[in-house]
Amino acid sequence: MNLRGAALAVALLLTVSGVGSARLAAHDMGTTRVDLRVGADGAVRAEILVDPEALVRRLDLAAGRLPAAGGTNEVARLLAARETFVASVDLRAAGQPVPLSFSYAAGPTTASAMTGTVVLTGQMPAGTRAFTWRYRLPLGSYALRVLQPGIAPEQVIWLVGDRTSDPVVLAADAPAVAAVAAQYVVLGTLHIVPRGLDHILFVLCLFLLSPSWRALLTQVSAFTAAHSVTLGASALGLIHAPPGLVEPLIAASIAWVALENVWRPRLSKARLAVVFLFGLLHGLGFAGVLAELGLPAAARVPALLAFNVGVEIGQLSVLAVAFAATAVLLRHPARYRRWVVVPASCAIACVGVYWTVARLIAA
Repeated sequence: MNLRGAALAVALLLTVSGVGSARLAAHDMGTTRVDLRVGADGAVRAEILVDPEALVRRLDLAAGRLPAAGGTNEVARLLAARETFVASVDLRAAGQPVPLSFSYAAGPTTASAMTGTVVLTGQMPAGTRAFTWRYRLPLGSYALRVLQPGIAPEQVIWLVGDRTSDPVVLAADAPAVAAVAAQYVVLGTLHIVPRGLDHILFVLCLFLLSPSWRALLTQVSAFTAAHSVTLGASALGLIHAPPGLVEPLIAASIAWVALENVWRPRLSKARLAVVFLFGLLHGLGFAGVLAELGLPAAARVPALLAFNVGVEIGQLSVLAVAFAATAVLLRHPARYRRWVVVPASCAIACVGVYWTVARLIAA
């Protein structure tokens, strides 16, 4: 493949990826989130955040039916399919299934979707020390947050699709700080790769401006310093910004730096100021994810630092792949800019503008 073909392929890939993910929230850890509360007496309460319209279609497929056309009765259809939903969840203690009861609570409705919470309740046998969880309906990855109020800090387990979890140990004491840190490093990394497409595009914009290590390190340092400030301050409750404001601004920041790559081909002090400002915004986005996952009360600071380390690992992995993918093309700087930097930046800018509009409408 010649240089022009490679450039067009990169631009097309970025455009398709962006449009295909445009409906996702910028910092959504998955389309499903499960909070599983386990009491000292073994009482279990699973709260599953859902989109009723999308969920009833999955339930129709699970029951061997063709999905019905969308309408205004999704909640009624969901309630009618409660047995199919309960059958899609497999909670086991000591190898035995835990019977679960179903209820539903409606949530707020936005311009783009309805929301609600499915609540499953049950009782584990006395003395249960571990359990497994399986939810057959999710198509992608999601977080299972295990809560033991008054007993131990929460545990966050990352699951993919309908796979059964490894045995989850119900702790009587707080986990070791090292174990908490390792867990949050993984969660921070996963938030960038593969879940953080908006952050991936932003980091690629920094790379595209000037793929020399010196210029790139200067920009990434400014971005990292900025998002670390707002991530820490927000996670510790010192500042707060509504997602309806932060998410469109993050999308706009992607479009801005992409367009800057076209009209300002060299690193400048103004560019560093812009990157730092947008880093503050992205830190607020990271904090939104961390708020959903929660910070363990006994290890808030180590978990926060570990999550930030995971974010940096994710960013560096994106840059490493970018360098590897363009190693040959970089031998021809003029052609590289004309056939890669400009078309790829324009494609990213289009995605950023699309996201901005979509998120403003959905806010």
